[in-house]
Amino acid sequence: MSRVADTVVVLRKRAYREQDALLLLFSQHHGKISAVARGARSAKGRLTASTEPLAVARMELYQGRSNLMTVTEAELVSLNAGVRRDLWRTGRAAMLADAADELTSDLDAAPGVYDTLVAALASLGSDRDPTPVYVHAMWRLLGAAGLKPEFDRCQQCGAPWSTPPWFWRGGAGPVDGPCHMAGDSPLLPGALQWLRLVDGQLESGEMGRVQAAPAVYAVLDQQVRDFLIYHVGRVPRAFRFWDAVAPMASAPRPKGSAGAPAAKGMTV
Repeated sequence: MSRVADTVVVLRKRAYREQDALLLLFSQHHGKISAVARGARSAKGRLTASTEPLAVARMELYQGRSNLMTVTEAELVSLNAGVRRDLWRTGRAAMLADAADELTSDLDAAPGVYDTLVAALASLGSDRDPTPVYVHAMWRLLGAAGLKPEFDRCQQCGAPWSTPPWFWRGGAGPVDGPCHMAGDSPLLPGALQWLRLVDGQLESGEMGRVQAAPAVYAVLDQQVRDFLIYHVGRVPRAFRFWDAVAPMASAPRPKGSAGAPAAKGMTV
């Protein structure tokens, strides 16, 4: 039997019994936790708001003989309401939550994953363009899980880059022209430049501040998805949902659509 007190991000919430909920949490110091919250689906339940998906809360949990922990106390830190204002932001946030689940094991502390989730949800809820926030956060999650490739040399032969175009190999990362194989897709020079700029040079609070052309984001979006799926061996549920709804969802236009100033003077 044990007790845990930690700050958590609610990755998932689903119905359990009449008014209870099963939660998948990602905690700051204890990693991924499965728990039950009594009365969390009641309109007047004291745990209802703090157990909403994508919320951040301080929780106390107790574990008896079951594998599931029980939420005994919860205090809402942030509902991340801004993430829920449009389907685009909600879908991206759900994809990050699923990626965090797929890339981690139960009760395996991964503070980098927690920090990335908290920062990404805050940025997605702001007026920033959600696409660069999402792509930046995905690479940070992969890095926290030990899977992110290097972006300064070919991942096949190890040699420094020679000349564009760049190519991508699902499980290895960017490869140089001479090392690419049939089926590899081109990595635009602007996409590689974007990856270099955000790779370890910007803190998580700076997510979404590096700007690029829509064509560059389309490449980055597809390739980070392919890279994740290659390593986890399946398409996560939120990604399947996104495939179904994205064609019907309008991408939000951030305030001042010219965007935030490009970091490091990047132009694409």
